[in-house]
Amino acid sequence: MKIHYNWDHSFPSALVIDPGDIVKFNLQESSGGQINKNSTVKDLNNIDLDRICPLSGPIYIQNISSKDVLEVEILDYNISNWGWSAIHPGFDLLAGDFDSYLHHWDISNKISANLNSKLSVPLNPSISILGVAPKETGSFHPLSPSNSGGNMSINDISKGVKLFLPVNVDGALFSCGGGKAALGDGKICSSGIETNMSLTLKFHVHKGLKLEEPQFIINKDSEKENKINYYVTTGISPDMLNATKKAVKYMISYLTSTYDLTLQEAYVLCSVILKLKINQVVNKPNWVVSAYIPLNLFS
Repeated sequence: MKIHYNWDHSFPSALVIDPGDIVKFNLQESSGGQINKNSTVKDLNNIDLDRICPLSGPIYIQNISSKDVLEVEILDYNISNWGWSAIHPGFDLLAGDFDSYLHHWDISNKISANLNSKLSVPLNPSISILGVAPKETGSFHPLSPSNSGGNMSINDISKGVKLFLPVNVDGALFSCGGGKAALGDGKICSSGIETNMSLTLKFHVHKGLKLEEPQFIINKDSEKENKINYYVTTGISPDMLNATKKAVKYMISYLTSTYDLTLQEAYVLCSVILKLKINQVVNKPNWVVSAYIPLNLFS
């Protein structure tokens, strides 16, 4: 699969597939090979920002247009034996409070990794970047997400999840990247445990379905959320409050269109049981907030 460094609907496709096809991707860690096992803070400070967030793709899916929705089903992944985390001033939440810092992780046991001699953290792999080409003409850096998906950095997007993406152009032109061995809510210091990852995806097309922004299902076969099924809506905006409002409005729309609920009932239900998560606060200029509703409530 080809590696590219921008979202651009003029890029030629690396592969043409049919709905229902399965594709395996080999994702580079987020520095695009600029950070390796021997790297130091000096290498971090000299990183070429035009080569970060490498994307694998784009994939052209037959029989899909801007009137449709692309479903991306995450079948499997495999992380490498090494990863890194960094504080990169200017890209972190507490900008100006910390100097540059680089930490190497041994993730070879695939279960946990040592921060130091006293503290071990559990691994919780996810995929940060999944998206389709923008409608707008031009090349766009993949650091920040958009209504097309992209670098959403949602740590619940992992094995078993079904992600729904609004499509902007014929063929969708799907790409992905940003494998993580672990990632906290918010992506506070600008990185999780960044690692190479092999990723297996299955693609489906929903004709005539319209979404404004990405949504996804965490099902009982997922490795997340203690086996509870969730439907999740996302809000993406440069304003955190607006992102939250969008996520909730999309959830109310989902509840009223899927279940026999009035707008008022859906709104009250959200206030009683909805889970809101801040997924990403560092990929400028857009932030991501997600709203979670447990699907077992309706069974």
